[in-house]
Amino acid sequence: MESYFQEHFSDESLRREVQRATVLSALFLFATAALALLHPLLQSDNLKYLPKPVLLTIMPYFIGMSVYEWGIRRLLKQQLARHHDLPTLFIFGNATFEITSISFILLIVSRHMFDSLLVLNSPLAYIYIFFIILSTLRLNFWLSAYTGFLAGLEFI
Repeated sequence: MESYFQEHFSDESLRREVQRATVLSALFLFATAALALLHPLLQSDNLKYLPKPVLLTIMPYFIGMSVYEWGIRRLLKQQLARHHDLPTLFIFGNATFEITSISFILLIVSRHMFDSLLVLNSPLAYIYIFFIILSTLRLNFWLSAYTGFLAGLEFI
């Protein structure tokens, strides 16, 4: 009975991971499309704190993260079809990469800003929230706590 439960719980965890990767991929794709569509509509007065190199940095990041999450989604679907569990190291490594990539893009964007602290108040910094909230779909308290702790540490 325990192995039956463990197998179904493992499959359900993988289904949640697939859901999470799908949501993140769609979120980054939507953000790319919104930025591309809205950028020409903004007046130059509104962009005085957002120089062009920043936009050219953010869009490839969004596209790259969308592709990365879609690749993770495909890998997870393959694992689900085989009824294989993911190694814990892979799960924690993926969480570390996702959170660290946000910190890295914030650092790169801050180099282009007039005042580097402006990036911490920008909508770009709110990406942390999505990763922390979606970490609960992993059904692992310690992984969610790790994600939140790492996000807080890197934000500081």
